[in-house]
Amino acid sequence: MRLLLDENLPVALAGRLGAHEVSTVSGLGWAGTKNGDLLIRIEGRFDAFSTLDSNMEHQQVMRGRPFALLVVHCVSNRLADLVPLVPEILDALEAISAGDVHAIGAA
Repeated sequence: MRLLLDENLPVALAGRLGAHEVSTVSGLGWAGTKNGDLLIRIEGRFDAFSTLDSNMEHQQVMRGRPFALLVVHCVSNRLADLVPLVPEILDALEAISAGDVHAIGAA
């Protein structure tokens, strides 16, 4: 699975996601890119995009996109707060399909 982590998620989270091919928005030099433009850049490059931006699924059309969206609901973006959600993220990555929107953690 080719996963892209949004800039609001810590880079260190990538190392916790097992055998998946994980890239980061900041690592690609895409930091500061508006959501609509970012989603266009993701198409054809990634199978899933993970973000803490709970508004993205309401502000952007996901139906028909060639990748899934994982929206992480967490009290902060600190790695210590996100690590307990890693098993749920990994389970979601095994079950999602293109165009899906999946919530991780308490909404």
